[in-house]
This record gives sequence, C-alpha cells and structure tokens, in this order.
Amino acid sequence: MEKFPPCSAPYPVRAQRVFFGRVKIGGKIVRHTLKTDVFTTARLRLGDFLKAQRKRASDRRYDVICFRNGYAGNAPEMWVEWRAVRRHGTARSGYYAIRLGRILKIKPWRG
Repeated sequence: MEKFPPCSAPYPVRAQRVFFGRVKIGGKIVRHTLKTDVFTTARLRLGDFLKAQRKRASDRRYDVICFRNGYAGNAPEMWVEWRAVRRHGTARSGYYAIRLGRILKIKPWRG
C-alpha cells in the first residue's frame, strides 16, 4: 500500500518527464497530468487541479443509493431514493448530511 505525504505536491513520472497531480478524495486516489515538464509551472497548476477535483467530487448527483451489508453475493441490500445533501460547518470541522426519501427495494439475506 502506498504512503502519501500529508500535503499534495506535484510528482514527476520519470519515463515521460511530465508532472502529475495526485490527490486522495473519498478514499480514491486521483492522478492527472499537469501537462508540463517544468516544476514551477507544475506547482502553479496543482492548485487548479486540486480545486477542480474537489468541486467535481462535491457536485455529483444521484437518484438512488444502494446500502449493502457486506461484500458477499447474498448480502442484503436496500435501495433508497436520494433527496439532497447538505454541508454543515467549515472545511476541516464540517460534515455532510444526506437526506433520503422512500425505500424503493429491499433484498433480504439469503442464507
């Protein structure tokens, strides 16, 4: 498992001589080219990359959410209507609250 420094920084891919931005959002690591081989330019473009990735992650829209109890093939599932998401607090101390609608489908445990 890769260990990342606490702050994001541009890192070079030696074979291509191009800098990439790397950030972890919602447990997923996102890597994208910064389209430059100059470190100072890459540092400037990194801020735009991080801002765009965070905005993209917060602007997602859903109709239905599936809650699943485990990874097994016969694990129970519940499909619920998505209503909205609200953000409370500031950047570091904030949290998100999901508003759910009616239950659309329930798949019970099959043992």
